[in-house]
Amino acid sequence: MVPTVAAALTEVAPQPVFELRALGDRRPSAAGVADAERGASASVSDSAEAQAYKSALGRLSDGLATAAAAATPLVRAKLGVKESTEDMLTGLDAEKTVVDTLLGGLNLPQRVRSSATDLTEVMAYPKFDMPMYKDLLAMSVDSFVPNLGVLPPNSITLLETNRRFIESYLVGLNHELAREMLWREFPADQRGTPFRQFWDPRTALSEEDETAEERRQRLYDITPIHEWQKTALLGENDNRPPPPPGEKRKPDLVLVIRGELLKKYPTAAIYAHKAVWPLDEHGNVDMTGERTLADVPEGPKPSRDLVRMPLYEAKVEPDIYLLGFDLDADTARDGGDDGLGWFFVIKERPGDPRFGLDEDSPDGPTEVEVWNDLTWGWVDPQNKQFIRFDATQQVGLDPVLESNDQEKLEQRADDEHVKEWSSTVSSADVAYILFQAPVLVAVHAMEMLPDEQPES
Repeated sequence: MVPTVAAALTEVAPQPVFELRALGDRRPSAAGVADAERGASASVSDSAEAQAYKSALGRLSDGLATAAAAATPLVRAKLGVKESTEDMLTGLDAEKTVVDTLLGGLNLPQRVRSSATDLTEVMAYPKFDMPMYKDLLAMSVDSFVPNLGVLPPNSITLLETNRRFIESYLVGLNHELAREMLWREFPADQRGTPFRQFWDPRTALSEEDETAEERRQRLYDITPIHEWQKTALLGENDNRPPPPPGEKRKPDLVLVIRGELLKKYPTAAIYAHKAVWPLDEHGNVDMTGERTLADVPEGPKPSRDLVRMPLYEAKVEPDIYLLGFDLDADTARDGGDDGLGWFFVIKERPGDPRFGLDEDSPDGPTEVEVWNDLTWGWVDPQNKQFIRFDATQQVGLDPVLESNDQEKLEQRADDEHVKEWSSTVSSADVAYILFQAPVLVAVHAMEMLPDEQPES
């Protein structure tokens, strides 16, 4: 410890002859002469001037020390923001405080108490995998699709999905059920998404080696609501893979069919097929002809670049069918590297044989170039609604085939093995004649969509 000036002055020897003089004054000290006259036996002590000097010097030193202490800034200890923040968050962490509170109220062995350190999320909630469009449809058809009822009978067209509407509808369902579960004290944590299915996905194909649970998760219409991004808008929470970076997700196309077609042929296959230019007789691309269906290589499952099956479906009684495809309007109308777009195909399954005859044209029965041209007017001219085999009803193939259709030429070669329809025709030949070749109808998207789509 450094001694103060006052303490140091107490250790200085007495100065009996001390007096203050101007610098250079060499006269004898009056105090020293007086001491000499008193003798050496006199007590030694500071002169009055020495005492005053020491006292003034001590007070000056104390004043300077006090002033220096007052002028020195106060150095505060560092707060330690990081450490303080960590301590505060640790003290407020529910995973710690709740566990400590629960354990504090229970009489448990230490081995159990030391292992109970984590909380497990409560995500138990009911799941309803039925298509919720049906409940919307039960309210009214216009609640599902406005003006759907004015679609003409026996017609086909395309619609676009409204993702914002679908997501807002499902959010409302989930929110209301969460409120009901909370009111009923159901042990859920309000983050569940019981309703994730809007459309009916049963028409979608399964992926290779896909389990039933994986298929169900893949075909849901929305992701769990508690996983939605805070910045995501309605319509941006599709459960399917997102579009490439920088591209905006476009609405799906929904093929709408109204009429008795699917009632009469409930097993008909409906799909989207890529359009290509036809080939001429030399095997070269003929860009002057009409677009046709692309050839599909043999295999268990065609490429998505050539064929796309419906992802979901809906039905509005009595005769309206809706099938959704993973295609947007621009792609279906003129998409692809060739810009030819896609056809929508309704195909009678070859494995479902059908027997019958064609209806007559208003001008009467036409020439029978192949047996598939045979109409009811040839075998039932009196319209008795049943077939009678007698000698008066004889029908043969037209001897001259004027058609240049390659498919008809190939069919004629097979049909010539059945000579005629007569009273002596065999049952096998009747079955061959009445067998109706499977029908395929392909309608290009450009015939059902406007040339330019309005911005959504």
